[in-house]
Amino acid sequence: MYDEADDLKLKNAYTDFSGIGSAASIYTYKPEFFNADHYFYGKIASVQNTTYRDGNSFTVKDETEYFPNGNLSHFKKYSNDSSLPPVITSYTYTNSGNLETETISTLVDCSSNYNI
Repeated sequence: MYDEADDLKLKNAYTDFSGIGSAASIYTYKPEFFNADHYFYGKIASVQNTTYRDGNSFTVKDETEYFPNGNLSHFKKYSNDSSLPPVITSYTYTNSGNLETETISTLVDCSSNYNI
C-alpha cells in the first residue's frame, strides 16, 4: 500500500502464496535531508518482513543508516530470535565515493573484515 499523502512511498506490502502461506512487509523511511550537492528523499530506514505458514510466523527486520553524503554507513539485520544481537555491516568509502571496506560483526565474539 502506498501513502498518497507522503509522495506515494510504499508503506506496506502483502503477498499471498496461493493459500500456502503469506508474507507482510512494513517499510519506514528516513526524514528527507540534503548536503551541499544532493537532496535525499525516500531513503529506507527499516523493513520488517513477516512470513506466515501453517500457523507459524517468522519475522526479521533490517535497519539502515546513512552518511551525510547519502552513502550507506551501517546495515543491521535482526533475526526472528529477539534475544540475539543483530548482524551489523559497516561500510567505509574512498574520497571519490567508492566502497573501500565492508566490516561484518555482531555484539558477540565473532567478527570478519573484508577489504574490497
